[in-house]
This record gives sequence, C-alpha cells and structure tokens, in this order.
Amino acid sequence: MNTDFLEGFGVFPLFLPSFFSAIEFGQQILPHLRLSVFIGGFFFFFFQRREQLQIDCPHFTASRPKI
Repeated sequence: MNTDFLEGFGVFPLFLPSFFSAIEFGQQILPHLRLSVFIGGFFFFFFQRREQLQIDCPHFTASRPKI
C-alpha cells in the first residue's frame, strides 16, 4: 500500500497498524490544531455577531437611513 499521498493529507496515522505512532502524531499536531480551531472559532463568532448586530441595530450600517 502506497502511503506517500496519505501522509500529505494528514490521514496517515489512521491507517497505521501501530497505535503509538498515531498518538505520537497526535501530540505533534495537537497544539497546531488547538490554535487553528481557536482562531477559526474566534473569527466565526466575531463575524456572526457582526452580522447579528447589523440586523438588530440598523444604525450600525451606513447604508440604511436612520428612522
């Protein structure tokens, strides 16, 4: 089984028979995953809130006239 292309996608440990190399891989990748999930979650929350604020409070958007 050729695992070169799997390694590039990061799914290589899933196909490994040995459990320990998967754990080792997880320990290496975990901080990066945590950081990217945190940043992604922050931006997602921020943009969701911004859209909600624009819907709730029309005076935040310059395009709508004030009533």
